[in-house]
Amino acid sequence: MEALCIPAPPACYHGSGQKMNAVMFLPALLSVVMLVILTSTTRRSPHLLLLMGTLGVLMLALALLNVGLGLRRNAGEREGARRDYLAALARCEAEAERILEACVREETQRYPAPLVLPLRLGRSKPAPPGPIRVGQALLAPPYTVKLAEDPPGERDAAARRARDRCATEVQRQIPGPALLDLPAYSTVTVEGDAAWAWARALLCQLAASITPGDLAITPGDHVPAAEAAWLSWLPPYAVSEPGLGKVIYLIIKGHFGEPDCPGSSSHFTLHFREKSEREKSHPEEAGLPDQPRALARDWPVQREPGTLPEPGSLVVLVDYPAGAQPAHLSLADSTGVHRGIPDLLDLDGAAYCARALYRARGTAMRDSTSAQGFAKLLGLPSLTPPSPTHRTDSPLRVPLGLDPPGAPVWLDLNEAAAGGMGPHGLLVGATGSGKSELLRTLLLGLCLTHSPEQLNLVLIDYKGGASFHPFAELPHTAALVTNLERDSSLSERMEETLRGEMNRRQHLLAEHGEHSHLGEYEAARARGAHSGPRLAPLLIIIDEFAELLSDHPDLIDTIVAIGRLGRSLGIHLLLATQRLDEGRLRGLDSHLSYRIALRTFSEYESRAVIGTPDAAHLPPQPGCGFLACGGAPHRFTGFYVSAPLAARPAQVPAVRRRSSGPPATPPINAVPGLGAVQNGPSALAAALEPLRGIGPRAHPIWLEPLTRPRHLTELIAVRTSARFGIYAPSQRAAPLRLTLGERDLPLLQRREALHIDLADSHLLVLGAPGAGCDEALRTIAGAIALGFTPAEAHYALCDASGAELTALINVPHICFRVDHSEPERMRAGLVELRNVLRAREAARSGESASSDHFGEIFIFLRGWSALRARPEVDEALTELIERGPASRIHVITTAARPTEIPAHLRDFFTTRLELRLADPYDSHAPHRRAATVPVGCPGRGITPAGEHFLLATTQPPPDSPGLGRGDLLAEIRAAWSGPPAPQLWELPANFTYQELLAGGSRHKPSLQSLQLGLSARHRGPALLDLAATGHALIIGEAGSGKTAVLRLLARQFAHVSPLPRLFLIDPHGHLRTCLPPELIAGSYRSAAQARADMEALAQVLAARRTQAHSTADRAHTPDTTGRTEPAPPLSPSPAPIIVMVDDAELLDPQSFPLAPLAEVFVDAAELGWHLILVTAEPAHLSHLPLWRRLLATSPAVFLLSGDFRYRGVSSRRDIPGRAQLVIGSAVDTVQIAWTPPAPKNPRANVGSPGTRRGAAPP
Repeated sequence: MEALCIPAPPACYHGSGQKMNAVMFLPALLSVVMLVILTSTTRRSPHLLLLMGTLGVLMLALALLNVGLGLRRNAGEREGARRDYLAALARCEAEAERILEACVREETQRYPAPLVLPLRLGRSKPAPPGPIRVGQALLAPPYTVKLAEDPPGERDAAARRARDRCATEVQRQIPGPALLDLPAYSTVTVEGDAAWAWARALLCQLAASITPGDLAITPGDHVPAAEAAWLSWLPPYAVSEPGLGKVIYLIIKGHFGEPDCPGSSSHFTLHFREKSEREKSHPEEAGLPDQPRALARDWPVQREPGTLPEPGSLVVLVDYPAGAQPAHLSLADSTGVHRGIPDLLDLDGAAYCARALYRARGTAMRDSTSAQGFAKLLGLPSLTPPSPTHRTDSPLRVPLGLDPPGAPVWLDLNEAAAGGMGPHGLLVGATGSGKSELLRTLLLGLCLTHSPEQLNLVLIDYKGGASFHPFAELPHTAALVTNLERDSSLSERMEETLRGEMNRRQHLLAEHGEHSHLGEYEAARARGAHSGPRLAPLLIIIDEFAELLSDHPDLIDTIVAIGRLGRSLGIHLLLATQRLDEGRLRGLDSHLSYRIALRTFSEYESRAVIGTPDAAHLPPQPGCGFLACGGAPHRFTGFYVSAPLAARPAQVPAVRRRSSGPPATPPINAVPGLGAVQNGPSALAAALEPLRGIGPRAHPIWLEPLTRPRHLTELIAVRTSARFGIYAPSQRAAPLRLTLGERDLPLLQRREALHIDLADSHLLVLGAPGAGCDEALRTIAGAIALGFTPAEAHYALCDASGAELTALINVPHICFRVDHSEPERMRAGLVELRNVLRAREAARSGESASSDHFGEIFIFLRGWSALRARPEVDEALTELIERGPASRIHVITTAARPTEIPAHLRDFFTTRLELRLADPYDSHAPHRRAATVPVGCPGRGITPAGEHFLLATTQPPPDSPGLGRGDLLAEIRAAWSGPPAPQLWELPANFTYQELLAGGSRHKPSLQSLQLGLSARHRGPALLDLAATGHALIIGEAGSGKTAVLRLLARQFAHVSPLPRLFLIDPHGHLRTCLPPELIAGSYRSAAQARADMEALAQVLAARRTQAHSTADRAHTPDTTGRTEPAPPLSPSPAPIIVMVDDAELLDPQSFPLAPLAEVFVDAAELGWHLILVTAEPAHLSHLPLWRRLLATSPAVFLLSGDFRYRGVSSRRDIPGRAQLVIGSAVDTVQIAWTPPAPKNPRANVGSPGTRRGAAPP
């Protein structure tokens, strides 16, 4: 407030005497002369006395003359000083009058009366919430009066009285608008005869004076119909639903005068946006007066007896006391009572003001913030359709909205050196604040005024909203990235894409002239200095970047790099988010030159963005915000370009001051924002449609993620011929260099084929369940088949996991196929492959000639842990892995993690395919990169260098059946017309004795050559030399074929010469019926029956041994001459003696029949007898001395199916007749030839006691 200073009055004037020094000197001089004369003489003559008297008289006259002259001069000077002071007071009064007249004139213009409002709507702009005129009152002057301090000394009394009169005059009250700061109260109660008239004037003043979005008027219950009629004409931003901010209840208790509501009270709810701190401290920037006249400050306060309202409440009384005119206005609050003359409006006046306000403000505000108003600011006639050839003279400059006075607020993305606000900025807005609409407005303005050669866009939406979808097909868009939140790998891919674009631009600037700025590069290109590609400025918008940094904090380094280098590379960055955590910016805030704050969740966020808490107090209307760039924030209201196209509103009737009858109700299609909606696109879509095919497309920097696997034939060109079937020429040129899929290289902005090399190597496919390991093996099989024919390469499929690998891979290259249901066949196949390996090694060293018919062998393994559970399989696999590549044998296996492969074999798998792992720390790639391999995408993997890949498929994509590509493996199988691949040799599951004889075995059976079946080691007949082994032990569980082995041997004994004497101990009696009678020397069903004959047989064998020992002693005893003659040979026995015991565990161990033979086991070969013992439970016999003697002779042991172990060799659960034959240290797998049992003979002597054909030879 201006200060008016009144000077101090002048001092009282007493004269200075400065001009009387000479006159005053004469009396003093005469006094001195008289004193000299009197002291110089002693004579007192008359003449001397006369002279002395004359001098005294002269001295007295001079003194009187001096006093008179001084009094006259002092009076003149006092009157002059008083005249000067009175002139200064007159000037103060004139200045005060000038200030008062200017104040009254200014405030009358600023705060017009209600009926003057329609005349001033075109010359005034709405403002934020401020003081509202409610009437007239005598107000204090708009200045302060300051009395100058009196200096020391006496002051002129007349001047002092004049100063007091002047001070009283300049401090008089003046009539002016009575202003009310309505948001200072929470409840306003209006009473009196003119309550409704005053309320109408107040509501019209509010609607006309306050900025849209800062006020919402909500009518309550019991509002009279006539009042509701004129209220309906207020602009829609004034009469609306309640929002956030200051809430004031306006209660009207006046008599409306209608019959249906006498004495009723009505209320309105007023919602104000609270003033921001900036508006409070700088009211001139918001259109507020320098010193708002608040009620409690500028209105005289009268203290009256009685109870005053509580703080925050205002009671308004508008009445006509004693019929006086005009009405009186009394406002009572907690500070006192304020009086004045109210502003009143009748129904016609309120309707007149409301309709005029609707025409002047409602439609204008709608048009200015609509798409049409946006187009006008861009210099376009309209947005539907736009002018595709329109280009702006101010590049990278676009309007954001309108400020409170209605002027456009522009955002200039150029750097500060070019006069702009850029190059980088920040946008923060809470949910529902209009952030997405503001981004669309910004993008639309840039696309309408820039060609794709002048501006490119990279639009990134972390949450996958629809904000940027309308711009996806524009040629300006170089990348549209959404749904990053669902797939973490996309975030890192996006980061690499941004770094790749920076690298590309740096490379182009350096390659074509070492340019330091994009402007220099383009200028040189325009001059023809180089022929490099055109580089347009690139605007990168990242929506929800705060959550992006929260989930991927390392991304801040790339964003900071863009902020640091973007100016020279022509890259502009705009970060948008709902919430802002300032701590996550980590050095980025220094690069954000402009900041936009829409309504924020808290004052803290508002201060972090624009430095003030104002954004937290913005109204809930979308689009309201602040733009800050180095100085004070500027408030604006954004455009709404996504609104649907609406029909032209109906013409509003002309405004009339007076009307007969109640005010008319506005037509529904005339209300702004409620136009008739057409069934068509939005203004945004209509504006973007013509831009889709204009200009060259921007350089794509974002390739679609690897989500859909491509068919293998899309990556490899294939042909068909009669010789090779379906093949790929590139694969045949390098058959072991396989093309399996695509590598994603976002840093280089391209994709490349994924190749692996199997030369001198094995392949390990790593992947968690569901990662696509089976499909990977199928793709590998297809790639190999395109480079090899079935005569050149062969597959061995071993699936121990139950994943149906053998069914997935079905090509003519297969030489061996086995699944988890045949573990023994799988073991035998791997052992046979090891035999092939050994044969090739022997042929390569020259030890033997190569005899296999196989080419390059690829062993596909599935279920590594199950395969290695068996020692023999583990040994075979170890040999194949360690020495296979040198012999053209390659192992291709899968594992869930690298540790499943033994450490000593892991290094042989030099080629690896790593799909998604359950634990990223198991990866050979950086574990943070491995963690980004997405779940639920089979075939996605990562290379050791951290590059993502997607394997191709050999099957037609289920979502693209129209590509004309079928099952590649089935097509390869159908196109091959040559012979199938040779099969791996393996023991048959069923093999009979007749087939053995038909195989060409013509030799006569003997004890030295008993045919057993087929041998896996010799790939031919398996023979048993019983004469060399002495005894045989057959161990197997029930149903394993033990008795079948006995039948096979017994039938061959019938053809041995001389015919052996067979003693058969058979508790079940099954063997006797199938043997010729002449072969059986004795047959027994129990131990007791066989005991006596076994004792006799033991005696015979002991006699033979005694005879053999005595003969040997005589042969070694010298005669009398000292010579030693050879002893005569032992007389041969008539026939070999063979004891066969079936199911020995069923015999009584206390009276075991073979116990008497324990002493002759050692010399069995010399004595010509052999024991063939069959048991299913060797543990029952292990305590017998006979058992230990038998094992000590190293018999031939048949380990049939079961759970047994002999000398480190374990039996296996296998098919009947499959045995492991252990002779000494040699182990061979034998398939026993099947001999059917004899048909049952009911007359056979099954239950008879043991019989004998003759006694044992002596």
